[in-house]
Amino acid sequence: MSEVLPPKERARYRLTRYSILWIVAAALLIPYEIVMVVTGHDGGPLTHVVKWAYGDEWSLRWCLLGWGNTGFILWMAPHFLFEGWGFSRLVALVAAGAVLGGIAYLITR
Repeated sequence: MSEVLPPKERARYRLTRYSILWIVAAALLIPYEIVMVVTGHDGGPLTHVVKWAYGDEWSLRWCLLGWGNTGFILWMAPHFLFEGWGFSRLVALVAAGAVLGGIAYLITR
């Protein structure tokens, strides 16, 4: 576990010109998602795109992408909350998710 650093020694996070894409994406995509859900446009909400990408339930693609993505989602919370949850832990959790998905696929065959 990484040690907790005093505020002065922590990485300094600030917005720069490289942050613009994230801000614009959030400003566009969040309202777009809400409008798509409220108006019920088929294929509009992110859920429709993700479920299309995953494919049929319990298919190999569904197991690997779904469980790999679950590893990514599990990584996000500690990554944004704590220092030390960087790339290596991301890879480990996504790989663990994909391995679990592969096992789930084999068990359900």
